[in-house]
Amino acid sequence: MQRLSEQHQFLDSVSSTGDSAEIQFWDEGENMLDVASLAMRVWNEHRESASLPPWEVVGLEVLEKTVRESRTSVGQRA
Repeated sequence: MQRLSEQHQFLDSVSSTGDSAEIQFWDEGENMLDVASLAMRVWNEHRESASLPPWEVVGLEVLEKTVRESRTSVGQRA
C-alpha cells in the first residue's frame, strides 16, 4: 500500500488492515460512469507496479464534490 501511495500522488489516502484496503482519491469526469470506471480500474492497473495483493474491488462510493467537501469540513473521512 505504501508503494502505491508513493507511485501515485493522486491518492488522498490509503489504508489497509491486512485482508482489505481502502483507497480515497479525487477525480473529475463528464459523468458518474466515467469516474466510477476509473475507480474500478485503479487497483488492477497498479497491482503489479505496486506489488498489491490479488484482491478484487468489492465496494465503491462516488460522491459529488460538495458532499466530499462537507464531510471533510466536519472532520469525517474525505
